Amino acid sequence: MIHAYNEEYLSDAMENLGEAFDYAVYAEGLSLNDFMYLFINSKIAQKFQEGNPKYISGMSGTELVLETLVKSGRVVKNPGPLENYDRSSEYWSGWILAYYQWYSGKSFAYIQEYLPVEDIHRLYNPLHEAPEQKFLETAQAIIDRRILADSARKI
Repeated sequence: MIHAYNEEYLSDAMENLGEAFDYAVYAEGLSLNDFMYLFINSKIAQKFQEGNPKYISGMSGTELVLETLVKSGRVVKNPGPLENYDRSSEYWSGWILAYYQWYSGKSFAYIQEYLPVEDIHRLYNPLHEAPEQKFLETAQAIIDRRILADSARKI
């Protein structure tokens, strides 16, 4: 499979999106789904998934959130950077989402439609210590079931 960017940048992308989710929730007071909506609609998600170096490794997670908020016309609380990212469940949600998006090549909008970030967050307890491959399999199974259910409703 051809990925949008080289695997050498994947850990940066994962850390940045993890930090962004953590910061959005704990510093800006947003829900994960609200931040994801802003991230997608600001077009930053598209640049991130295309491998734009500014977004995958040139910004911190905090900067990613602040730019998302500014491009979305939102008021930025900007309490400053968090001193410590304790690898919260929100951090893991962004971290594993970046991995899934890179690996699958699916857009963040597509993923959010069939596996909203709040659902990813609910997978934290069974999967946060599992290998990434286990998350990939679980996420794909959930998405496949939801697509099938969608198709059945349209018939």
